[in-house]
Amino acid sequence: MSNPVQIAREVSPAGVLAIKVTGLVPRLPWLAMLLVLACMLGHSRAHAQPFSVTYIGNGADGGLTPTDVNSPYAANSTPAVLSNNSGFTRAGFVFQDWNTVSGGAGTRYSPGANTSPLTADIILYAPVSYTHLTLPTNREV
Repeated sequence: MSNPVQIAREVSPAGVLAIKVTGLVPRLPWLAMLLVLACMLGHSRAHAQPFSVTYIGNGADGGLTPTDVNSPYAANSTPAVLSNNSGFTRAGFVFQDWNTVSGGAGTRYSPGANTSPLTADIILYAPVSYTHLTLPTNREV
């Protein structure tokens, strides 16, 4: 009596795929086995690819947006969000947190916080708010 076929796949945090096949049965057509392995390999590669984190100044008119020198990251990693350490600016605006939507309606990330587990490339925009200026008033007019 032969052992049943067992196929196990593991993807390391670095995205390295390992496939282990045990208990090959002579009745199992090799072509079917190769197709199963090819599907597993393709599926794992699609999900284990590295993902990039990109920062956009969102209308900045001075300085540089940060560049993440550690990007790309392995799938499911949670990189720390960079600060505005490159000093980008926009006249009349002040930097707040990073956001996944340029208008600020997406997920907000404070500098130093970790992102959600990466399953795709992520773009982080610098949402801006108006700087509130206090103007003197003349009540004796």
